[in-house]
Amino acid sequence: METTAGSTMGRRHVHADTLTHTNSMGENGTSRFRQDSGCTKRFGRISRTLTWDFEADEQLEVRLLEELELEKSVVVTGANGPGGSHRDDDNNRISALGRVLQQRPFPRVNTLCLADCSLAEESGAMAELAKAIGAGNLSNLDWLNLLDNSFIGDLGAKALAEALKSGHLNVLRRLDLVDNGIGDAGLTALAGALGSGQLKALKKLRLGGDYELFLTSGAKALAEVFASGHLPRLTDLHLRGFGEEEGVLAILKALESSSIRRAFKKLELRHCHLGLEAAKTLASALQSRPFGSLTRLDLKDNILLRDEELTALSAAFRSKNLNDLWYLDFSGTSVGEKGLIELASLLEAGHLPGLDQCYASGCVNTKLSALALVRAYDRNASLVANIDIDWPRTSRADKRIYWPSIKFFEVNGAWCTFGRSKVLWPKHTWQKYAEYFKARNRNQMSSVELQKRNMNTF
Repeated sequence: METTAGSTMGRRHVHADTLTHTNSMGENGTSRFRQDSGCTKRFGRISRTLTWDFEADEQLEVRLLEELELEKSVVVTGANGPGGSHRDDDNNRISALGRVLQQRPFPRVNTLCLADCSLAEESGAMAELAKAIGAGNLSNLDWLNLLDNSFIGDLGAKALAEALKSGHLNVLRRLDLVDNGIGDAGLTALAGALGSGQLKALKKLRLGGDYELFLTSGAKALAEVFASGHLPRLTDLHLRGFGEEEGVLAILKALESSSIRRAFKKLELRHCHLGLEAAKTLASALQSRPFGSLTRLDLKDNILLRDEELTALSAAFRSKNLNDLWYLDFSGTSVGEKGLIELASLLEAGHLPGLDQCYASGCVNTKLSALALVRAYDRNASLVANIDIDWPRTSRADKRIYWPSIKFFEVNGAWCTFGRSKVLWPKHTWQKYAEYFKARNRNQMSSVELQKRNMNTF
């Protein structure tokens, strides 16, 4: 196990049999723990090497206690190995960390990231951490990240929910619970904590996973939280694995009617049951006041999102409510020719003026939809968005469609000529046509417009 301490305390590497501590002074204190089965990477000067001994847990806890007094950020990343001793080692060490955190308040610690550590409730690691949170020893915690701990399950989620309801995390702004192996029972418990009114400072919530499946009961419990107004500062919402349309509809309707003080900035709905009714409801929600400042919309890997669904969503895209949207992702969906032609049509008409990045890889892009996208670039001089999509091959007949329009193409500062009898470089392809018009549009934009667009993408 490798532990890396950041700026103030230094970097630390913990392996199965050795613990190496490296000091490097800086402004922000960070303790970073990462599993590493290979040789130790060197981060600055190694000050001492300690022997890891499972019979000497008390000595380890003393050392952790001394260093956590000076830390601001504690980051633990596991070995990413399948089960076995790696999982046991991770849980033993996280349990030790949890016991240390229970001993006294740590007001300097504002970040606790325990990513991919194979945390499991049956081992007691989650219970130890929950006790530390419930005791109020991490009262200044700003970010709690339990990413990729697929063994937490419903029992671990319930223990965490009880800790969150304690009221000792009233400054928590970020909560990451992605790929934690949580089911409906755990989601319902977490919804109870989120709706307790003890997490009113929460701005970012990430919940669910690509391999998790939440049913209607858990989704409705979460929808009640959004409708209750107990998360008034929520602006960044990432939800995955909501597999029943009734539950997705309940969440979307709750978001539309929610009393959010600040408008949503980011919305992610991945691996969800996003059928036609859900798409229509989402389009209605996107046109409401809470989404008037949305900058990112991620609908990746929703296989039920087809041409009809994207056409339904275009009602929101054509509204002025999404003028600030600069990131759109519907890659890995079932969108085909008709949906892409609809997207090209609204882009050609000047809708989504702030769009900078659009991801549609995996969608079926035919010659007709490719031509529509190229025409959107050609006819809308303000369209400079990067569209990441699979372009179809071009035939000889296709190459003549835009032959008269393109005279020059700039490549690495050199201008190359398109001739009628011979193409020097690049070849006539739909992608090159799109790149040509996109580059032309960008070159015609003033430096002030480009600077404003670049500022809006952050």
